Amino acid sequence: MAEGVSGGASETSGASRLDLPHLTRRELLSHRAKLERAIARRRTTEAGTALLARIEAELEARRTLRFENAAKDVPPLYRGMRDEDV
Repeated sequence: MAEGVSGGASETSGASRLDLPHLTRRELLSHRAKLERAIARRRTTEAGTALLARIEAELEARRTLRFENAAKDVPPLYRGMRDEDV
């Protein structure tokens, strides 16, 4: 698999961690569905499973990146108090 999906600590920008940055999430999902149908019909199973693993890793990397970015912007629950104290 590509090393960009690993998500090492030295990588700072989210775009450098993505393996297939030129495809949108919707395109990745549609290609995943097409590959799953092709594999079910036993067509291009070896190449298809490799590409399916790449797409799954890409979707997982985007999912974790989305949650990391969302966690940065969480406001405190009450002003002056930490969330652990509530």
